[in-house]
Amino acid sequence: MSVIFYRLFVNALRQNLPRHPIKSVPHLRSISAMEVATVEKVADGNQKESQEIVQNKNFTRFKQRFMKRQWQDPDPNKTENGESDEKKLCERPVERIKRKKMALVLGYCGVDYYGMQRNPGVRTIEEDLLKALMEAKYITEDDFNNQQNTQFQRSSRTDKGVSAARQVVSLKLPLEVDVNEINKRLPDCIKVFGIKRVTNKFNSKSKCNARTYSYTLPTYVFEPSLVTDEERKQYRISEDKKEQVRKVLEVYKGTKSYHNFTEKKHHQDPSSLRYMMGFTLDRVFVDSEMEFAVLLVKGQSFMLHQIRKMVGLAIAVLRGHTDNSILRKLLARKRL
Repeated sequence: MSVIFYRLFVNALRQNLPRHPIKSVPHLRSISAMEVATVEKVADGNQKESQEIVQNKNFTRFKQRFMKRQWQDPDPNKTENGESDEKKLCERPVERIKRKKMALVLGYCGVDYYGMQRNPGVRTIEEDLLKALMEAKYITEDDFNNQQNTQFQRSSRTDKGVSAARQVVSLKLPLEVDVNEINKRLPDCIKVFGIKRVTNKFNSKSKCNARTYSYTLPTYVFEPSLVTDEERKQYRISEDKKEQVRKVLEVYKGTKSYHNFTEKKHHQDPSSLRYMMGFTLDRVFVDSEMEFAVLLVKGQSFMLHQIRKMVGLAIAVLRGHTDNSILRKLLARKRL
């Protein structure tokens, strides 16, 4: 009975215990004296080949890398610390110049230009200004091709043929900037008046509180009865007419929608709302026997062709081509 009980106990242990993989046991092979004699009689060439095979097995990848590092010819340019005495020269040497944000004040006559903003294929103020800065080596050629590299920004844009007595642009320039070096490379119709360092977050467009434009025109345009050139030269505007001009221009004051005074603006577009701080007849002067009037408009911002269309509508009202009611209709947020 004890033998049977012992066998049952062993079988239960075998079923419950975990099974481990059985490792292969190396096989022992006996060799006879005849086989030893056969190995000794192998030719010399075969013995060399067998020795090379054994060496190749021992010559592992790790040993190959180790031997290569140990026995390879050292670099004559490297020192004991592994550093190279000989410095590699850059094919295109780059001169690093410390640049800071600058505000540049300039003026220009834009009669022969297609506006302030850069426009490929036509002559613009920005194109000539950046070209002068590049020739003076204040900006690189890459900066000239992509002006955003210098964080270039203008306070306002001017249309084709429009001049500027004062215009501000901001961009990154070296600390040592000579205004005369820039003006030497600019045409006579563009001049830089001064450069001042500003904070890094300065933006000439967003930091501009207001923009003032002057519109000069002959006074005879307000009087429709004048036909000949001689009558127009002799005409001098009266005080009553000046007051009429001021009343018409005063309608533009305030925040109004100017979608009818520009191009491709929807009447419900919020960007068509512009704030005009003032629009008035500033002064009258005589030049070349002709009387001229200067209209001053000050606003927070303007749109494309907005000022010339505002002046054109005011002239149409003063000459009697339409009445004052058209002004309020065009400034309302309605589609006409």
